Amino acid sequence: MSRLLAACFILCIGLPAAAADVWFYELREPPRAGHVWNQPLLDNNKHWILTEFEVDPFPGQLRAMRDAGNAQKISLVFKRPPAPSLADDYVAVARAWRSLGIEHQFKFVGFLPTEQEARILAPVCELGTKIIFITNSVPTAYEAANLQTLKSCVEIDFALGRYPKYSDINDFKSLKDLSLVFVNNYFPAYAHVDTLNLIDSPVALRVTDSVPSADQITLLNQVKRLTGLHWEMNLFPQEDQYALFSRLERGPSRRFGLRWTLGTPRDQDVEAWVHARPHRIQVSRDNYQAAGVEGKLHSLDGEILVEMFQVLKTGLMETTALRP
Repeated sequence: MSRLLAACFILCIGLPAAAADVWFYELREPPRAGHVWNQPLLDNNKHWILTEFEVDPFPGQLRAMRDAGNAQKISLVFKRPPAPSLADDYVAVARAWRSLGIEHQFKFVGFLPTEQEARILAPVCELGTKIIFITNSVPTAYEAANLQTLKSCVEIDFALGRYPKYSDINDFKSLKDLSLVFVNNYFPAYAHVDTLNLIDSPVALRVTDSVPSADQITLLNQVKRLTGLHWEMNLFPQEDQYALFSRLERGPSRRFGLRWTLGTPRDQDVEAWVHARPHRIQVSRDNYQAAGVEGKLHSLDGEILVEMFQVLKTGLMETTALRP
């Protein structure tokens, strides 16, 4: 990890002035007992930190993260539900980061909250923390009621492997006005769009392993409460396939993001990204450093996210947890 962060420091020195908003997305290990949280060398660049907890944090571990070093954004990924014994620690670190102006989010993977867990997170929500639940199941009425108590701080990422069915509508209607994200490996068809328009919540889509048709772009524009499309490219699109995204309606409340997951992009790929003018583009450190890529991307008005660690694909739910 130290070599990786050192590489980031070397990479970041002397970057040219740019319109793009460049972030370095780094994996940072949780602090060990009796140690200060691992902090990279200070520089003038923007750092978004990801830290994963495979088990519950030990007492005081979250509090040890209050000094965030040079991080301006932080994502904590928890593989276990909120623990009553950690209630004060969640609040302490959220309050500290809020006072420092650090944007942050807590991600909980594999479940939706019980009534008690929602009560634990309520004070954290009031401090401005974004709470993201990542699940592969449709919410029950009980879970939906618990989520509603947290209101606007909540996002639910559904890695169902499918889009909502008509038979699911009442379950999703119970999440009224909460932000929903549907993660899939294909673009929606007519029946999916019709169902999405029956949901009373803002909806964003993350799609990988697929290229849309012209008809599917038209259908995306018909999703009434669509707040964003994030397209992960693990294939080499053709020029006419890239061109389809010029038809995608966008704006301040409808964002478009791209993520490149292959090897070194071709010149025509980078030029297509610049022409598409996404709100965000994500590339690996190696691809960012490739000849000509950095300079061209810096002409963008949007956000560039440089991934400083390898995101291994282990399933929709796990990879969703590692995304910013």
